[in-house]
Amino acid sequence: MKVFSALKKLALLLPLLAAPAAARDAQPWVFFDLGKTLISHSPQYTDMKYIPGARAYLKDLKARGFRLGMLINWPAEEGSGNAEKLELVKKFLYDGWNDPAYFDWDLFDAVLFPPKNEYRKPNPYLFVQAVKLAGPDGAVYQGESSAEIAAAEKAGLPAHRVVFFPAPGEKPVTYLSAEEIISRVNKN
Repeated sequence: MKVFSALKKLALLLPLLAAPAAARDAQPWVFFDLGKTLISHSPQYTDMKYIPGARAYLKDLKARGFRLGMLINWPAEEGSGNAEKLELVKKFLYDGWNDPAYFDWDLFDAVLFPPKNEYRKPNPYLFVQAVKLAGPDGAVYQGESSAEIAAAEKAGLPAHRVVFFPAPGEKPVTYLSAEEIISRVNKN
C-alpha cells in the first residue's frame, strides 16, 4: 500500500516536474515599444531592421521564462480589434523589413493596441492594460520616449528608457538585464 501511495504522489508531481520553468515559476512580463526600441527604421519606414542585439535579447528573456509583450501606437481607424491590427502591423513590417533575420512575432505573448487614437501612448491606457495583463507576476516597460516612461511609471508600470540613438550630449542606454527586471518588479 505504501508503494502504491508513493507512486500515486509521484504521478501527481510528474506534470509539474516536466513543465517548463516558466509554467512552474512565472517570471514577470516585459513590455516593449517597437520603433527605436526593438527596431530601427528610416523616416519613411522603408529600411526597418532589428536594433543590434535586440533579437538575441528577446530570445534570451524568453528562454529564461519571461513573458514578452509590445504596446504599439497604431491608428484606430486602421483595423478593427487587436487581431486585425496585428495582421496590419505584421504586413507593414514585412513590406519595409531589411534585416536578414525575420522579425520573430512568436517571441511575443501579447501585442496591445489602443482602441482609440486618444489612447495612444503616452496616454496611460496601454500601460494600465499591461499592468492588468501581468497581474500579480508584475511587469516592466522598456521604450525610448521620456514621455512614455513617465506615463508608464505614473500608471504603476516600472519603466526603463533605452537610448540607442542618442542626441548630442546624451549617452546610449541599453536594455535591462534579467536581474534588473526582477529587481524593478520586486521594488514596485
